[in-house]
Amino acid sequence: MKIVHVAPFFYPVEGGMERHIYYLSKEILRRHPEYSISIVTCDRKHNGEVIAQKHEVLEGIEIYREKALLQKSFITYFPGLRKRLEELNPDIIHVHAYRHPHVKIALNYANKHGKKIIFTPFAIFTNSAELPFKNRLYYTFYDKFLSSKKFFNKFNGIIALTHFEKDALVKLGADAAKVSVIPCGGCSFTPIKADLCKADNNFDSNCDNNNPKNNCSKEPDLDKLFKGLKGNKSQKGKFIIGSLSRIHPSKGLDTLIRALAEPGLKDLDWVYLIVGPDSNNYLNTLLALANSLGILDKVVYLGAINYKKKEFFENLDLFVSPSKAEALGMTLVEAQSLGVVSIGSDFPAVREVVLDGKTGFLVKFG
Repeated sequence: MKIVHVAPFFYPVEGGMERHIYYLSKEILRRHPEYSISIVTCDRKHNGEVIAQKHEVLEGIEIYREKALLQKSFITYFPGLRKRLEELNPDIIHVHAYRHPHVKIALNYANKHGKKIIFTPFAIFTNSAELPFKNRLYYTFYDKFLSSKKFFNKFNGIIALTHFEKDALVKLGADAAKVSVIPCGGCSFTPIKADLCKADNNFDSNCDNNNPKNNCSKEPDLDKLFKGLKGNKSQKGKFIIGSLSRIHPSKGLDTLIRALAEPGLKDLDWVYLIVGPDSNNYLNTLLALANSLGILDKVVYLGAINYKKKEFFENLDLFVSPSKAEALGMTLVEAQSLGVVSIGSDFPAVREVVLDGKTGFLVKFG
Protein backbone atom coordinates (compact mmCIF):
# COMPACT_ATOMS: atom_id res chain seq x y z
CA MET A 1 0.00 0.00 0.00
CA LYS A 2 1.43 3.36 -1.07
CA ILE A 3 0.17 6.44 0.79
CA VAL A 4 1.16 9.99 -0.13
CA HIS A 5 0.45 13.00 2.07
CA VAL A 6 0.37 16.39 0.33
CA ALA A 7 0.76 19.52 2.45
CA PRO A 8 1.91 23.11 1.91
CA PHE A 9 4.71 22.74 4.47
CA PHE A 10 6.49 20.04 6.42
CA TYR A 11 9.59 19.74 8.58
CA PRO A 12 11.64 21.78 9.29
CA VAL A 13 8.49 23.93 9.31
CA GLU A 14 6.60 22.91 12.42
CA GLY A 15 3.04 23.51 13.51
CA GLY A 16 -0.10 21.60 14.36
CA MET A 17 -0.67 20.30 10.84
CA GLU A 18 2.93 19.24 10.29
CA ARG A 19 3.08 17.39 13.61
CA HIS A 20 -0.26 15.72 12.90
CA ILE A 21 0.99 14.37 9.55
CA TYR A 22 4.23 13.19 11.16
CA TYR A 23 2.54 11.34 14.04
CA LEU A 24 -0.14 9.88 11.75
CA SER A 25 2.51 8.57 9.36
CA LYS A 26 4.53 7.05 12.20
CA GLU A 27 1.47 5.31 13.63
CA ILE A 28 0.49 3.84 10.25
CA LEU A 29 4.02 2.50 9.78
CA ARG A 30 3.99 1.08 13.30
CA ARG A 31 0.82 -0.85 12.52
CA HIS A 32 1.72 -1.66 8.92
CA PRO A 33 5.51 -1.63 8.43
CA GLU A 34 5.00 -3.06 4.95
CA TYR A 35 3.29 0.18 3.81
CA SER A 36 5.09 2.97 1.96
CA ILE A 37 4.45 6.55 3.11
CA SER A 38 5.65 9.69 1.35
CA ILE A 39 5.09 13.38 2.01
CA VAL A 40 5.16 15.88 -0.85
CA THR A 41 5.47 19.51 0.13
CA CYS A 42 7.10 22.76 -0.99
CA ASP A 43 10.76 23.65 -0.51
CA ARG A 44 10.15 26.81 1.52
CA LYS A 45 9.66 27.93 5.08
CA HIS A 46 6.96 30.45 6.01
CA ASN A 47 9.49 33.28 5.76
CA GLY A 48 10.40 32.34 2.19
CA GLU A 49 13.72 30.71 3.05
CA VAL A 50 14.51 27.89 0.61
CA ILE A 51 15.19 24.45 2.09
CA ALA A 52 18.22 22.97 0.36
CA GLN A 53 17.46 19.31 1.08
CA LYS A 54 14.95 18.28 -1.62
CA HIS A 55 14.61 14.63 -0.64
CA GLU A 56 15.28 12.61 2.47
CA VAL A 57 14.02 9.64 4.44
CA LEU A 58 12.87 10.38 7.97
CA GLU A 59 12.10 7.35 10.13
CA GLY A 60 10.88 5.41 7.11
CA ILE A 61 8.92 8.37 5.70
CA GLU A 62 10.00 9.68 2.28
CA ILE A 63 9.96 13.49 2.10
CA TYR A 64 9.93 15.27 -1.27
CA ARG A 65 10.25 19.06 -1.34
CA GLU A 66 9.11 20.52 -4.65
CA LYS A 67 10.17 23.93 -5.93
CA ALA A 68 7.71 26.65 -4.94
CA LEU A 69 7.00 29.01 -7.82
CA LEU A 70 4.91 31.12 -5.46
CA GLN A 71 4.99 31.36 -1.69
CA LYS A 72 3.42 34.09 0.38
CA SER A 73 3.22 33.36 4.08
CA PHE A 74 1.10 30.19 4.29
CA ILE A 75 0.05 30.04 0.62
CA THR A 76 2.28 28.02 -1.71
CA TYR A 77 2.19 26.89 -5.32
CA PHE A 78 4.44 23.99 -6.28
CA PRO A 79 3.29 22.57 -9.65
CA GLY A 80 6.00 19.89 -9.54
CA LEU A 81 3.54 18.04 -7.32
CA ARG A 82 1.73 16.70 -10.40
CA LYS A 83 4.83 15.01 -11.82
CA ARG A 84 5.85 13.72 -8.39
CA LEU A 85 2.46 12.04 -7.94
CA GLU A 86 2.83 10.39 -11.33
CA GLU A 87 6.25 9.05 -10.29
CA LEU A 88 5.08 7.81 -6.89
CA ASN A 89 1.85 6.29 -8.24
CA PRO A 90 0.15 6.10 -4.82
CA ASP A 91 -2.85 3.97 -3.89
CA ILE A 92 -4.15 6.66 -1.51
CA ILE A 93 -3.56 10.41 -1.48
CA HIS A 94 -4.19 12.31 1.75
CA VAL A 95 -4.20 16.04 1.02
CA HIS A 96 -4.17 18.69 3.73
CA ALA A 97 -5.05 22.42 3.98
CA TYR A 98 -8.15 23.98 2.42
CA ARG A 99 -7.91 26.96 0.04
CA HIS A 100 -4.42 26.02 -1.22
CA PRO A 101 -3.48 25.39 -4.89
CA HIS A 102 -1.96 21.96 -4.21
CA VAL A 103 -5.37 20.59 -3.19
CA LYS A 104 -6.81 20.93 -6.70
CA ILE A 105 -3.60 19.61 -8.28
CA ALA A 106 -3.81 16.48 -6.15
CA LEU A 107 -7.57 16.16 -6.68
CA ASN A 108 -7.29 16.43 -10.47
CA TYR A 109 -4.54 13.79 -10.50
CA ALA A 110 -6.56 11.42 -8.29
CA ASN A 111 -9.75 11.78 -10.34
CA LYS A 112 -7.90 11.35 -13.63
CA HIS A 113 -6.10 8.18 -12.53
CA GLY A 114 -8.81 6.66 -10.37
CA LYS A 115 -6.92 7.06 -7.08
CA LYS A 116 -8.50 7.24 -3.64
CA ILE A 117 -8.14 10.71 -2.13
CA ILE A 118 -8.83 11.89 1.42
CA PHE A 119 -9.02 15.56 2.42
CA THR A 120 -8.27 17.09 5.83
CA PRO A 121 -9.02 20.83 5.43
CA PHE A 122 -7.67 22.21 8.75
CA ALA A 123 -10.08 25.01 7.90
CA ILE A 124 -10.54 28.42 9.49
CA PHE A 125 -13.86 30.11 8.72
CA THR A 126 -14.70 33.80 8.62
CA ASN A 127 -17.53 33.44 11.14
CA SER A 128 -15.28 31.81 13.73
CA ALA A 129 -12.14 33.92 13.89
CA GLU A 130 -10.75 37.41 14.29
CA LEU A 131 -9.07 37.56 10.90
CA PRO A 132 -7.16 40.36 9.18
CA PHE A 133 -9.18 42.00 6.41
CA LYS A 134 -7.10 40.46 3.59
CA ASN A 135 -7.57 36.95 5.02
CA ARG A 136 -11.30 37.48 5.45
CA LEU A 137 -11.55 38.78 1.88
CA TYR A 138 -9.59 35.83 0.45
CA TYR A 139 -11.55 33.23 2.43
CA THR A 140 -14.88 34.75 1.42
CA PHE A 141 -13.88 34.91 -2.26
CA TYR A 142 -12.54 31.35 -2.28
CA ASP A 143 -15.57 29.87 -0.50
CA LYS A 144 -18.01 31.67 -2.79
CA PHE A 145 -16.35 31.29 -6.20
CA LEU A 146 -13.71 28.53 -6.03
CA SER A 147 -15.48 26.02 -3.79
CA SER A 148 -18.59 24.05 -4.61
CA LYS A 149 -20.58 20.92 -3.88
CA LYS A 150 -18.95 19.36 -6.94
CA PHE A 151 -15.46 20.15 -5.58
CA PHE A 152 -16.01 18.61 -2.15
CA ASN A 153 -17.77 15.53 -3.42
CA LYS A 154 -14.88 14.55 -5.69
CA PHE A 155 -13.06 13.38 -2.55
CA ASN A 156 -13.58 9.84 -1.31
CA GLY A 157 -13.66 11.12 2.24
CA ILE A 158 -13.21 14.33 4.22
CA ILE A 159 -11.85 14.51 7.77
CA ALA A 160 -13.01 17.45 9.89
CA LEU A 161 -11.20 18.19 13.14
CA THR A 162 -14.36 19.37 14.92
CA HIS A 163 -18.13 19.12 14.57
CA PHE A 164 -18.16 22.86 13.92
CA GLU A 165 -15.83 22.35 10.95
CA LYS A 166 -18.01 19.54 9.62
CA ASP A 167 -21.12 21.74 9.78
CA ALA A 168 -19.29 24.55 7.98
CA LEU A 169 -18.06 22.20 5.23
CA VAL A 170 -21.57 20.80 4.75
CA LYS A 171 -22.90 24.35 4.36
CA LEU A 172 -20.31 24.86 1.61
CA GLY A 173 -21.62 21.81 -0.23
CA ALA A 174 -19.84 18.77 1.20
CA ASP A 175 -21.92 15.61 1.55
CA ALA A 176 -22.38 15.06 5.28
CA ALA A 177 -22.08 11.30 4.78
CA LYS A 178 -18.55 11.78 3.45
CA VAL A 179 -17.35 13.94 6.36
CA SER A 180 -15.99 12.24 9.47
CA VAL A 181 -15.01 14.14 12.62
CA ILE A 182 -11.58 12.96 13.76
CA PRO A 183 -9.54 15.41 15.89
CA CYS A 184 -5.75 15.36 15.72
CA GLY A 185 -4.94 12.24 17.68
CA GLY A 186 -3.18 11.90 20.99
CA CYS A 187 -0.70 13.97 22.91
CA SER A 188 2.82 12.97 21.99
CA PHE A 189 5.57 15.02 23.55
CA THR A 190 8.25 13.13 21.61
CA PRO A 191 9.66 15.44 18.93
CA ILE A 192 10.98 14.57 15.53
CA LYS A 193 14.33 12.79 15.82
CA ALA A 194 16.52 15.69 14.86
CA ASP A 195 19.63 13.77 13.93
CA LEU A 196 17.67 12.11 11.12
CA CYS A 197 16.24 15.33 9.68
CA LYS A 198 19.00 16.93 7.62
CA ALA A 199 16.84 19.86 6.57
CA ASP A 200 16.27 21.11 10.10
CA ASN A 201 19.17 23.24 11.24
CA ASN A 202 17.22 24.42 14.28
CA PHE A 203 17.92 21.13 16.05
CA ASP A 204 21.14 19.92 17.60
CA SER A 205 22.22 16.74 15.80
CA ASN A 206 23.92 15.52 18.97
CA CYS A 207 20.60 15.16 20.80
CA ASP A 208 20.01 12.03 22.87
CA ASN A 209 16.49 10.99 21.88
CA ASN A 210 16.25 8.54 24.78
CA ASN A 211 17.01 11.13 27.45
CA PRO A 212 15.15 14.41 26.87
CA LYS A 213 16.83 16.12 29.83
CA ASN A 214 20.17 15.87 28.04
CA ASN A 215 18.81 17.11 24.74
CA CYS A 216 19.46 20.10 22.56
CA SER A 217 22.00 22.64 23.68
CA LYS A 218 19.95 25.29 21.89
CA GLU A 219 16.93 24.71 24.11
CA PRO A 220 16.70 26.56 27.44
CA ASP A 221 17.65 24.97 30.74
CA LEU A 222 14.11 24.66 32.09
CA ASP A 223 15.21 22.98 35.31
CA LYS A 224 17.29 26.02 36.22
CA LEU A 225 14.66 28.48 34.97
CA PHE A 226 11.74 27.05 36.92
CA LYS A 227 13.82 26.48 40.04
CA GLY A 228 14.52 30.21 40.06
CA LEU A 229 10.91 31.18 39.38
CA LYS A 230 9.19 28.86 41.83
CA GLY A 231 11.06 30.15 44.87
CA ASN A 232 11.78 28.18 48.03
CA LYS A 233 10.88 27.98 51.72
CA SER A 234 12.19 31.47 52.39
CA GLN A 235 11.06 33.14 49.17
CA LYS A 236 7.67 33.01 47.50
CA GLY A 237 7.73 32.04 43.84
CA LYS A 238 6.19 33.88 40.91
CA PHE A 239 2.89 32.96 39.27
CA ILE A 240 3.99 31.39 35.98
CA ILE A 241 1.92 32.00 32.84
CA GLY A 242 2.86 30.43 29.52
CA SER A 243 1.92 30.29 25.84
CA LEU A 244 3.24 27.91 23.19
CA SER A 245 2.64 28.66 19.52
CA ARG A 246 4.20 30.19 16.45
CA ILE A 247 5.10 33.80 17.17
CA HIS A 248 2.63 35.19 14.66
CA PRO A 249 -0.12 37.87 14.71
CA SER A 250 -2.83 35.21 14.32
CA LYS A 251 -1.92 33.70 17.69
CA GLY A 252 -3.13 36.76 19.63
CA LEU A 253 -0.13 37.04 21.95
CA ASP A 254 -0.33 40.82 21.72
CA THR A 255 -3.83 40.69 23.22
CA LEU A 256 -2.60 38.72 26.22
CA ILE A 257 0.31 41.12 26.75
CA ARG A 258 -2.13 44.05 26.78
CA ALA A 259 -4.38 42.20 29.23
CA LEU A 260 -1.47 41.50 31.59
CA ALA A 261 -0.64 45.21 31.61
CA GLU A 262 -4.12 46.17 32.84
CA PRO A 263 -4.44 47.78 36.30
CA GLY A 264 -4.87 45.10 38.92
CA LEU A 265 -2.68 42.63 37.03
CA LYS A 266 0.34 44.67 36.05
CA ASP A 267 1.77 44.94 39.56
CA LEU A 268 1.18 41.34 40.65
CA ASP A 269 4.13 38.97 40.93
CA TRP A 270 3.87 36.99 37.69
CA VAL A 271 6.06 36.08 34.75
CA TYR A 272 4.86 35.38 31.21
CA LEU A 273 6.86 32.78 29.27
CA ILE A 274 6.48 32.72 25.48
CA VAL A 275 7.58 29.62 23.58
CA GLY A 276 7.61 28.97 19.84
CA PRO A 277 9.39 29.76 16.57
CA ASP A 278 9.40 33.41 15.52
CA SER A 279 7.61 34.32 12.27
CA ASN A 280 9.01 37.25 10.29
CA ASN A 281 10.51 38.89 13.41
CA TYR A 282 7.08 39.37 14.99
CA LEU A 283 8.72 38.72 18.35
CA ASN A 284 10.30 42.18 18.20
CA THR A 285 6.82 43.69 17.82
CA LEU A 286 5.62 41.84 20.92
CA LEU A 287 8.63 42.83 23.00
CA ALA A 288 8.28 46.46 21.91
CA LEU A 289 4.63 46.34 22.99
CA ALA A 290 5.56 44.88 26.38
CA ASN A 291 8.19 47.59 26.80
CA SER A 292 5.73 50.37 25.95
CA LEU A 293 3.33 48.98 28.56
CA GLY A 294 6.01 48.77 31.23
CA ILE A 295 6.03 44.98 31.63
CA LEU A 296 9.04 43.97 29.52
CA ASP A 297 10.84 42.70 32.63
CA LYS A 298 8.00 40.19 33.16
CA VAL A 299 7.83 38.84 29.60
CA VAL A 300 10.39 36.18 28.71
CA TYR A 301 10.90 34.57 25.30
CA LEU A 302 12.37 31.07 25.57
CA GLY A 303 12.66 30.25 21.88
CA ALA A 304 11.34 27.10 20.24
CA ILE A 305 11.03 24.05 22.48
CA ASN A 306 10.60 20.57 21.08
CA TYR A 307 12.26 18.13 23.45
CA LYS A 308 11.07 19.85 26.61
CA LYS A 309 7.41 20.66 25.86
CA LYS A 310 6.09 18.35 28.57
CA GLU A 311 8.45 19.84 31.15
CA PHE A 312 7.37 23.34 30.10
CA PHE A 313 3.65 22.60 30.49
CA GLU A 314 4.03 20.80 33.81
CA ASN A 315 5.72 23.78 35.47
CA LEU A 316 3.09 26.35 34.51
CA ASP A 317 0.46 27.72 36.86
CA LEU A 318 -1.60 28.83 33.87
CA PHE A 319 -1.49 28.09 30.14
CA VAL A 320 -3.12 30.62 27.82
CA SER A 321 -3.86 30.26 24.11
CA PRO A 322 -5.19 33.69 23.05
CA SER A 323 -5.31 32.71 19.38
CA LYS A 324 -7.44 34.68 16.94
CA ALA A 325 -8.13 31.57 14.85
CA GLU A 326 -7.74 27.82 15.37
CA ALA A 327 -8.86 24.76 13.46
CA LEU A 328 -8.61 22.78 16.72
CA GLY A 329 -6.17 24.12 19.33
CA MET A 330 -3.77 21.24 19.95
CA THR A 331 -1.67 23.01 22.58
CA LEU A 332 -4.80 23.37 24.71
CA VAL A 333 -5.32 19.61 24.42
CA GLU A 334 -1.71 19.01 25.47
CA ALA A 335 -1.86 21.39 28.43
CA GLN A 336 -5.15 19.99 29.72
CA SER A 337 -3.89 16.42 29.35
CA LEU A 338 -1.23 17.29 31.93
CA GLY A 339 -3.70 18.90 34.32
CA VAL A 340 -2.58 22.47 33.65
CA VAL A 341 -5.22 25.18 34.19
CA SER A 342 -5.89 26.49 30.67
CA ILE A 343 -7.60 29.45 29.03
CA GLY A 344 -8.56 29.56 25.36
CA SER A 345 -10.30 32.01 23.04
CA ASP A 346 -14.06 31.51 22.81
CA PHE A 347 -14.31 30.39 19.19
CA PRO A 348 -16.51 27.50 17.98
CA ALA A 349 -13.68 25.03 17.29
CA VAL A 350 -11.99 25.74 20.64
CA ARG A 351 -15.28 25.10 22.48
CA GLU A 352 -14.93 21.45 21.49
CA VAL A 353 -11.46 21.32 23.07
CA VAL A 354 -12.07 23.35 26.23
CA LEU A 355 -15.27 22.74 28.20
CA ASP A 356 -15.73 26.12 29.84
CA GLY A 357 -15.62 25.86 33.62
CA LYS A 358 -14.96 22.10 33.53
CA THR A 359 -11.70 21.34 31.75
CA GLY A 360 -10.58 24.95 31.38
CA PHE A 361 -11.89 28.42 30.69
CA LEU A 362 -12.97 30.34 27.60
CA VAL A 363 -12.76 34.10 27.22
CA LYS A 364 -14.16 36.32 24.51
CA PHE A 365 -11.32 37.31 22.24
CA GLY A 366 -10.21 40.91 22.60
